Amino acid sequence: MLYKALTPHSDKSHIHKTIFPIKEVLSSYTARTKRQAKLMSAATIDVSKKAEVIITFEDEKSCMRLQTGIFALTDDKVLLNCGRSIPLHCIYDVQFVSH
Repeated sequence: MLYKALTPHSDKSHIHKTIFPIKEVLSSYTARTKRQAKLMSAATIDVSKKAEVIITFEDEKSCMRLQTGIFALTDDKVLLNCGRSIPLHCIYDVQFVSH
């Protein structure tokens, strides 16, 4: 998987200013299925253990990483603990943070 200029962990407070692309960032069905499974696991774990994940996603200019908790998952977006959301089609990967 190739990333454009990958910025370090983004500030959660700037998510509301982010302009997300309309296109799906993952080209294969398998990759999209794996992403969905990771997000579902992250949402379930966060509720029970307050765990955090690192979400790698694309905005209109670059790819970014954000360390946060997932509050909920809908059909088309991830709701973050900080009260913001990211469209599913903009997310490349989800990594679990080990403490």
